[in-house]
Amino acid sequence: MIDNKTTNLLLPLPDSSNTLSQDVVRLISALNSIDSILAAKANSTDVSSAISTAIANLVNSSPTTLDTLKELADALGNDPNFATTITTALGNKLSLSGGTMTGIIAFAAAQTFAASKVSGLATVATTGSYSDLSDKPAGLATYSYDSRNTLRTLTPTNGDVVVVDGLGVFRFFTGSTEPDDDESCFATSTGRWLLQAAHWDLVDSWQLPELEAIYDAITLLESRVTPTILFATGVNTVTSVLTQSAASFSVSIPGAAVGDAVIVTPDAAHSVLAFIVGRVTAPGTVTVYFCNPSTSTASTFASTYTIAVIKNQ
Repeated sequence: MIDNKTTNLLLPLPDSSNTLSQDVVRLISALNSIDSILAAKANSTDVSSAISTAIANLVNSSPTTLDTLKELADALGNDPNFATTITTALGNKLSLSGGTMTGIIAFAAAQTFAASKVSGLATVATTGSYSDLSDKPAGLATYSYDSRNTLRTLTPTNGDVVVVDGLGVFRFFTGSTEPDDDESCFATSTGRWLLQAAHWDLVDSWQLPELEAIYDAITLLESRVTPTILFATGVNTVTSVLTQSAASFSVSIPGAAVGDAVIVTPDAAHSVLAFIVGRVTAPGTVTVYFCNPSTSTASTFASTYTIAVIKNQ
């Protein structure tokens, strides 16, 4: 009997040299072997179950928004170097133990810091002294009255502030064209230094004419035993005085003569920027002047003014 075998499984094969009965027996043996092999193989149900189990183990109860490879890739920003990207980003963060910031720190709202945690504040919190602060801003630039011309040679930026002794605090306004009066305004090629707060010496100079008139009147009164004084009242019709100009109203006072001394007393306050003088401008007529030497409009009040004319005897 010829015992031929299949190439892979080595199962019996028929041969023309064998008898029929011999090959039948051999084929039956081969078929039984094939049946056993097939029985041991997984069927479609087993395969489907195994695949489902493997997928379930892979997903492992992940949320529905992260249970596919695409959703995972989207969540990682489709960055194949996600780990490197995150490591680099974390390396750029300031450590809790401290570090050096290279840019400006801006806070959206007020913050509270422990003085002991901020360099320089611990000492200030203890002493309360401004001098204990480090990196303090420089004080305002200050110029003497005789050096006021320096303002015209500076190259300031809009909003800069300086102090001139005897004049006051000046602020620079880019593009301003106010006239330079060497007192309340100093011109540069790009704008003007304008007086914002007057020094008392300057205020005194503005009030001096009125004070001198009062002094003259007192001197006249002291030099005469029975001076003749004419009184009258007048309603002020001036409500404001433009910059570096004057405005006036007149009152009729019979007997007043040119050269007589005049004292004007308002019954309400008026702008400190303007001073008031009065003089007899024609027989029987007294003119009250509001003089404004500043660079801002001065306001007055439409009120009754008492006017005294001291006769020049």
